[in-house]
Amino acid sequence: MSVYVRPATPEDFDLLLPMVEELQASEGIVRDGRLEESLRTLLASPDVGRAFIVVSDDETAGYAIVSYSYDLEYGGRDAFLSDFFVVPAHRGKGVGSAAFALLESEARDRGLRALHLAVRNEDSRAMHLYEKAGYKRWPRTTLSKLFD
Repeated sequence: MSVYVRPATPEDFDLLLPMVEELQASEGIVRDGRLEESLRTLLASPDVGRAFIVVSDDETAGYAIVSYSYDLEYGGRDAFLSDFFVVPAHRGKGVGSAAFALLESEARDRGLRALHLAVRNEDSRAMHLYEKAGYKRWPRTTLSKLFD
């Protein structure tokens, strides 16, 4: 099995959108009408973050979205892995683990000091993947406030 990740471009919008919608539906994320605009902005703004296409054996196998920030606590530029999705047909075959390792390597190559992610407590499969990769629960809880 050959797995790689490649940066997405604005031309990948139609490839990405259905996968993003599938992930959001599975997570119970309520769409507010800004998804398409937000995805287009991300694809056109590599300074904000990057979307990546996961490819396994020449088939689209998923995607990931990394959003950049800067934090003194982590010693500089860090990022949040806001989306990580493997197409159901490619799950359980090592594609997720391989893609995740490649994404971490990409983050290190870009000089990031930390990579953060969120996972639902009941998602034991994802939790196992992340803990196996060395991710630990931080002694703080992330809180969010959405602005209109």
